[in-house]
Amino acid sequence: MPKRAISSWKAAQALVPAILERLNADQPLLLAALANPLFALEELGYEIAPSFEQELVDRIRFRAKDAVRIRQLREEIFAQAGGAFDLESERETVRILFERLTLPRAAYDGMQALRAPDFSFRRERTRDPLEALRGEHPLVDSLLEFRRLNARAPKLAPRELYNEIKAGKHRLSLTKLHVRFQEPGGAGRNREKVRA
Repeated sequence: MPKRAISSWKAAQALVPAILERLNADQPLLLAALANPLFALEELGYEIAPSFEQELVDRIRFRAKDAVRIRQLREEIFAQAGGAFDLESERETVRILFERLTLPRAAYDGMQALRAPDFSFRRERTRDPLEALRGEHPLVDSLLEFRRLNARAPKLAPRELYNEIKAGKHRLSLTKLHVRFQEPGGAGRNREKVRA
């Protein structure tokens, strides 16, 4: 049977009741879906259009307002860099900053890594190594804001962890999931209700 394509937020919203019904009927798949909904959708016979995948990931991870800002920042960064690159890759970031944009290495020299810090599970603020380059190029300021926002929300689980959760190797207590979606810029907040 061919996979059913999901190519927009509106299409995804329309499918939510049917998807939740199927997830709530399969406890292991439901738990795994909480770790990475994209893999669960794939198992349920859906295919995410490549042009919509990043938007869907952003909408899953972030509040509507932050998802819009993340998308804007990504577009700004790629325009300022002269093309797309992997924003999660330290190697790619170094290549763009020091080879393509030829920013001064002096501010960066001595730092062991240009990896984005993880702010999401810490009370204290960790200094982003890119701060040493603030003001050197507009891309740096955009990249700093992107990294700060990106670090606030957990990333989707990789395939290995998804499979382990589905196989019951990690204990999670959940019986049912209810979700209400909101359009970007709409009033109120996205809400998820989970029964344990």
